[in-house]
Amino acid sequence: MRTWAQVSSETPAWPSMMRDPLGVKGLGEVVHVGVAPAIANAVFNATGRRIRELPITAEALL
Repeated sequence: MRTWAQVSSETPAWPSMMRDPLGVKGLGEVVHVGVAPAIANAVFNATGRRIRELPITAEALL
């Protein structure tokens, strides 16, 4: 079993052509896929009303 001190957190050393000028690779877009359904499920759990269209507004909940 490894401890946290033994786990390396270094980035790989291979070059990548898919970076912007700051060196960012843009992995943040991947997590956006599940955000809207998660919020819609939270609204359903809180209100009991299923919303199937965006944007979720107060009028849609009435």
